[in-house]
Amino acid sequence: MITRLAYCLILSLLLSQHASGLYLAFWDDNVSETNSFTSLTFTLSDVDQLKAASALGLTNLWNTQSYFIQGTANGYVLRPDWQQKWTQVKPDVDALYGNKDIAGFFLGDELVWNGLNISSLHFVSDLLRSQYPDATLWYNEASSPVATGKDFYGHMHNYTVPLSLSWLSIDAYHMSGPDNTFVSRVVQGFYNAHLFPKLASNQSAMLVPGSFSSDYNPSCNHSCYDEMCALDATNFYSWAKNDSRVVGMAPWHWGDCSGCDSFKDEIGTARTVKTKAMWAHIGHEIKGNDVVLPDVLFN
Repeated sequence: MITRLAYCLILSLLLSQHASGLYLAFWDDNVSETNSFTSLTFTLSDVDQLKAASALGLTNLWNTQSYFIQGTANGYVLRPDWQQKWTQVKPDVDALYGNKDIAGFFLGDELVWNGLNISSLHFVSDLLRSQYPDATLWYNEASSPVATGKDFYGHMHNYTVPLSLSWLSIDAYHMSGPDNTFVSRVVQGFYNAHLFPKLASNQSAMLVPGSFSSDYNPSCNHSCYDEMCALDATNFYSWAKNDSRVVGMAPWHWGDCSGCDSFKDEIGTARTVKTKAMWAHIGHEIKGNDVVLPDVLFN
């Protein structure tokens, strides 16, 4: 268990930095539960939901994945009917963008890892940039294509980041218990070695911290997960605040993931204790709200 003194020392260092420019979002978000401490959504493509999120003061990215990308037995491909699907929804998108209810677009998750060819990735990003020159464009990738070009199917890609993209992130998690070196040694080490060198000077990175629990991990129970993910949250936040190349954090994930049992991360942040309290604390601090360390962090 992390002691009150340890948390206070960590948070005192974090609070000495300015964090108001960072974004905080959650995968599988429930805006009604998180809007007081988050500042970004990227999973929605529903007009009414996006308007409601905007009314709460959140920055929103329209999720475009289903409009351009299609899953097949051999992996992701550019939808043959993408133009029809995008044309149908574009008037709504234009209205939201014009009214500043959305600031841009989330292109999708682990696209090249799931087989999408590089030319299709560049095509979608470049198309959106041509239609919305000032929009924020972000997508998340698995680590393998970024590091080696290899996807889930064993295909090799000449991986390059579209120059039209604004933000890139990768996901890397651990499930073996608290490790104060994991974020700096594994995730930050990967970004330094493989992701940052691929970004242009006008592009930035998002971070995707693991934030979950599981009923299926014999080596790490619920309490173990809670200590681990709460510790990681402080370390991701410290990194984000001290690295100008990082624009924010999007922890995986808020709600439960029904298909994630085999990955041992099926329980969302909403059903954790310390991890949820820590992310709420961090989010409130980013938004400039008055915050006090919750007692639950020290039990």
